[in-house]
Amino acid sequence: LVLVSGGERAGDDAMYRKAEQAMDAGGLGCIFGRNVWQRGYDESLAFVDGLKEILVQHPSD
Repeated sequence: LVLVSGGERAGDDAMYRKAEQAMDAGGLGCIFGRNVWQRGYDESLAFVDGLKEILVQHPSD
């Protein structure tokens, strides 16, 4: 089990890299609180859509 916390607020590319690295290392998901909630509504939805694209590329067995 690999747990990764989002950490301080960062841009989309940095967070997507963090998510990709976590999933490549065997993670089953990500916990990104402030990196979602401290954005505007539409920006949050777009960011989460990008995260979903990464997660679906790493299905758990």
